[in-house]
Amino acid sequence: MTRLENVGLGLLVLAVAAFAAAEAWDLWRGVMSPLWVSRDAPAKAKALAPEERSLEELGALVLRSQGCLACHNLDLKGGVLAPSLDNVGVRRDAQWLREKLLEPHAKLPGTFMPAYDDLSEAELNALVAFLGALTPARRSPDNTGEAKIEIPTDEQGNPRFTPEQVERGKLLFQQQGCVGCHAINGLFPGGPVGPNLTREAQRKRTDEWQLQHLIDPVSVYVVGEPPEGAAWPMPGYGHLPPEDLKALVAFLQSLK
Repeated sequence: MTRLENVGLGLLVLAVAAFAAAEAWDLWRGVMSPLWVSRDAPAKAKALAPEERSLEELGALVLRSQGCLACHNLDLKGGVLAPSLDNVGVRRDAQWLREKLLEPHAKLPGTFMPAYDDLSEAELNALVAFLGALTPARRSPDNTGEAKIEIPTDEQGNPRFTPEQVERGKLLFQQQGCVGCHAINGLFPGGPVGPNLTREAQRKRTDEWQLQHLIDPVSVYVVGEPPEGAAWPMPGYGHLPPEDLKALVAFLQSLK
């Protein structure tokens, strides 16, 4: 084979490899689209069309374009690594939200959350406005309808909890003061500080996650050991007996 033919064959191989790589990249993005974090300036510029949208609408677009719902849950959709954003506008003020977006590790060392310090001022303002509007007054799947208790089953179709455990958990939820911060429509009017738990089971938390979250709430949102003395809205309930903790998990996991 001549040198020219070798060169031609090499170029052909490179072209095929480049095509295959491009196809694989497109396929990967398609599969990972729920977790894809867009940092494309044109996409962000298109999202920020002030003549067409309100500040809160722009903020909703920024939230989605930045991939926040890969970790956070809102309207019963999204990830499970980060706190639900339902009612976050009651828990946190605009200044706190802005600082959390820019320097998340300053607010909570070890947090999974990356910094969003590359957002433009317009994007940041819009995102903070949208998050601040997430209150009980907002009509959404999180805040509407009434709770329905349905005991979840395992892979064999067997109930994971007993009706007695669920009923015990419901009583404990009230006795332990959870109703001071959380509402469960049709059961407890509750307070507006925490996420509405009417359909908690639809957030797809595991039983293990729910248990650890009850014992030490901040620990499920950080890498490694949670920072000592970290300020967190929800107290821990690790002082409760194991059977009470399991009953609370049973109740929360049955809220459909």
